[in-house]
Amino acid sequence: MEGMLIDLDGAVILTAGEQDFYKIVGEKLKNELHKIESYGPTAKLWVQYFRMVTFMKQFIEAERRCKWKIHLDTFQKMLPFFHASEETMDPKEYTLFTGNGYFTIRHSEKFWSGIWSDMTIEQSLMRTMKCVGGCGYNR
Repeated sequence: MEGMLIDLDGAVILTAGEQDFYKIVGEKLKNELHKIESYGPTAKLWVQYFRMVTFMKQFIEAERRCKWKIHLDTFQKMLPFFHASEETMDPKEYTLFTGNGYFTIRHSEKFWSGIWSDMTIEQSLMRTMKCVGGCGYNR
């Protein structure tokens, strides 16, 4: 595995899942996570968090690599989390989130001005970098 990580050739990384060794390691990780979950509620929470982050990484991979099957498979795995948040969220908060646009960030009331949270973070960081020391960061 270390050789795969050191190797900068993308073809090696992209085909790793087809090799028996990596399938075995993946299965061992899956079994170990299942075992860790049995240690108690805190351990179960951390394993759930690990899985959620893994799903997000897979979703980003699907988007960046334009892989429809990975996109669908990952979205299907993420659906229970969205459903759980809908069922447990305060109804008033859920209405604000879904009906009043609280899932985006707006710096003004102008039409068409809502942006994604990651873009807001990026824009804020760019403003900070320009203000601190005038580093002149350009894309």
